[in-house]
Amino acid sequence: MHFAISDLHLSPEHPELLAGFQRLCMRLPEATKSLWILGDLFDFWIGDDAPNPVAEGVIKALRPLHARGVSLHFVPGNRDFLVGQQFAELANIQIHHDGKMLVINGRPTWLIHGDHLCIDDRAYMQFRQIVRNRSWQQDFLGKTVEERLAMAQQARQQSSTENATKPEDIMDVNEEYTVQQVATHGALDLIHGHTHRPAFHPLGEDGTRYVLGDWRNGEAVICQWDNNSAPVLKRLNYAADDASLGTPL
Repeated sequence: MHFAISDLHLSPEHPELLAGFQRLCMRLPEATKSLWILGDLFDFWIGDDAPNPVAEGVIKALRPLHARGVSLHFVPGNRDFLVGQQFAELANIQIHHDGKMLVINGRPTWLIHGDHLCIDDRAYMQFRQIVRNRSWQQDFLGKTVEERLAMAQQARQQSSTENATKPEDIMDVNEEYTVQQVATHGALDLIHGHTHRPAFHPLGEDGTRYVLGDWRNGEAVICQWDNNSAPVLKRLNYAADDASLGTPL
């Protein structure tokens, strides 16, 4: 049994989200083989060296899973692409910067965050090209924690303001480009987050695009599968103190 989640956007301002993540980690059944976090686990990340009580809470939740043999994986998102090896080692989690190809139910399936498929949002794609540049990242990480925090807060505010006026369709994946990228990577199916639009979508002639949901108002949409069955999207009540892993979407 395997699970994928995304877009928790954990931050000190929303302790209920961290509590929900910790509940999920405790709920995962003994048969769980792997947990995939497909980006935006954190609402922002300014470097592994910055004091971060939320990250400490995540590490505390993941350690018991690792101890019982669950394989832990992280695909960086647009909010936490600076998560580095120091955090990965403390959390016992593997980082996959370009996503990961898995075979699920006999079908090559690509697991990614998904932001790089939103090519119609040209302003974001320009911003993404800048911040994913290694020189920019080295310069940013060379600043003080206070300077980085101020820059991150400014970027969050600017993003929120700009997104409020953008047409909804440009913040979704470009379907034609997505089909091309999936084919280029040799996949048939795709599992991703980022767009906050959980649903099943046809992909090309014979594929399926599984879109995870963001965590808000006590609910999230996660993905569950095993090696011999197709992925299932499930609506999870992460605020409930029970053992339920959600109901099919």
